[in-house]
Amino acid sequence: MEKYIGLDMDCKKTVGCAIVPGRPESSTIFGPDVESIRRYFQQERQSGYRLHAAFKSSGQAGFLYDAAYYHWLQNRSQQK
Repeated sequence: MEKYIGLDMDCKKTVGCAIVPGRPESSTIFGPDVESIRRYFQQERQSGYRLHAAFKSSGQAGFLYDAAYYHWLQNRSQQK
């Protein structure tokens, strides 16, 4: 099952809009930090969905992407 997520990020908040084909879209507002974004993705993945995310990677979003990617790489290397 596929779920598509669009993120609008700024320094005060992040808005996530999730779309599953054939179902109404849902929006969530959460913090602008890496941990809040990680929790959001964990929540959206709970029903077994494969997630696809899109966002503009500049400014605050670019910084958060770099920080989240670094966090993911660290966790991935610890699992090996």
